[in-house]
Amino acid sequence: MPLVKKKSHDNICVFESFHGDVTYSNEIFEENHISKPFKSLIEEWLKVALEWDPKLRGRDSPSKVTFDIPSESKGVASNVVIYNMLEDILSKKIIKVFSIPTISNLAYEIQDITTVETLKTWICKDINIPVEDQILISQMNCTNISNDEFVLKYHNENSSTMLFVYNKNNMLGEVSAPFVPKSVQRCLELPKSLYNYRNSQDLYHSAFFFVIAQMDMYDALINGIFTRAECLKLESKQLLVKHNSVDKSLGKLLAQSEILVKMREQGQEHIESLKENSIGTNFLGGFSKIFKDSDEYLEKIQKLNNAWSQLTVRLQSAVRRINESMSSDLNGFVTKYNYQNLFSNAYKTFISHKKSDFYNNNREKEKQCPEIVKICYDCLKLRSKIIQDLQHQQFLIKLKDLSTELTKISDIIINATDNTERLNKDLVCLFDEFNTCVWSTISVAIRDADNLADVPYSVVSFQKRDFKIGDSVSSHCIPVKNKFDNTVRSLITESLKIRQNHTNLCEKLNSQKQLLQQSILDFSFLNN
Repeated sequence: MPLVKKKSHDNICVFESFHGDVTYSNEIFEENHISKPFKSLIEEWLKVALEWDPKLRGRDSPSKVTFDIPSESKGVASNVVIYNMLEDILSKKIIKVFSIPTISNLAYEIQDITTVETLKTWICKDINIPVEDQILISQMNCTNISNDEFVLKYHNENSSTMLFVYNKNNMLGEVSAPFVPKSVQRCLELPKSLYNYRNSQDLYHSAFFFVIAQMDMYDALINGIFTRAECLKLESKQLLVKHNSVDKSLGKLLAQSEILVKMREQGQEHIESLKENSIGTNFLGGFSKIFKDSDEYLEKIQKLNNAWSQLTVRLQSAVRRINESMSSDLNGFVTKYNYQNLFSNAYKTFISHKKSDFYNNNREKEKQCPEIVKICYDCLKLRSKIIQDLQHQQFLIKLKDLSTELTKISDIIINATDNTERLNKDLVCLFDEFNTCVWSTISVAIRDADNLADVPYSVVSFQKRDFKIGDSVSSHCIPVKNKFDNTVRSLITESLKIRQNHTNLCEKLNSQKQLLQQSILDFSFLNN
């Protein structure tokens, strides 16, 4: 007790080192199953609660205590805060996160308004995984948590692990080094060292804590892998729902495209027929652009349909692989690597040590502790084997590949949704444009049928909506192909000349005939 009496206000722990030196510490031992935020909070409370002088203990300002001080000399009195501090500590909310890539425990104090995005920034500082590459999944419902949600929703005091964090790019990354107590480190470095009763007690307690901590870490790792697999199954079901919704919209788009194909084929056949007969070609200039646009839209729809068919196959394959049982592979791995035998041996060794003569009678002697040293060595060796073998397991590689595949499929479905909606709007506009062009053509033909019959083609302008006479020829007019070569032209020219000469000759003959029929001379005098 005299040694404890010498401690300062900030000292909350007094202990003897391996060599018997007295050490004062401002921190509690890390060999406790508590989180870092709670450790820092309880350390501040212990500084107040473990004050040596009872007059100063539990107060906020030990230097301002007013006991036995005359009333006229008293300043501001200190307050008893130990209970308020404890109540405040117990009201704190601490979220516990297990990192799969680094195989480590994380913990953070949260408020009611703390968002997932804020939590990810804290995680990024601790394990160096960018915020955009982090995936947070709740063990309660196996869902991927969005950044705008509040973390308080997933707080559960009865759960040792509330959230799992993953890396999108790698299931396992740079694994953090395990926490090894100092006494365990010493026994591994110097396995043949002699231990007195006090040091052996410290070694056995620390070693047993080390085995339990590694076993809990391994259980959290297996649960995290299983949770990720369940989350992928849920994501695949949600993608199937989105896929079916887009598939219905695409089916409606294909039905409209069939109508467009029929309209385009009939329209082009009718226009070709009119061109061959040279009938009404002056009125058909606006339809060429519509048919050209329809070809472009039909090509886009066909490409979208082909890509969608390939996506459907990819999604079905991904869903099939996800639904394939990975539990058998995972169970086989757990059967091969587990801490149960190691824990049983550690427990038996610990109980045997407590029942030994060294523990009960011969406490002054020193001896080696080979049994517990071997258990500590086996624990580290098993952890190393698990990490090394886990990186090459097929179920872990499959989870990574399926996660990447579902992310790509989700992006493609979003793009397909946007393209389908845009093409639907384009087809509606195209049908409206076609109807407008048809009725405008009919209106012009009815209104100006008599006048347009005598108007040369070069002075007729066909606009998309209003057909005006006298303007320049629109670009929508269909140019008539010249089907005659020079030889045919010369023949036609000669034929026209011959016909013209024949016409002139016929006119002369008719005029002569009319002259002969007229009585120009008078022969009536012969009758006398």
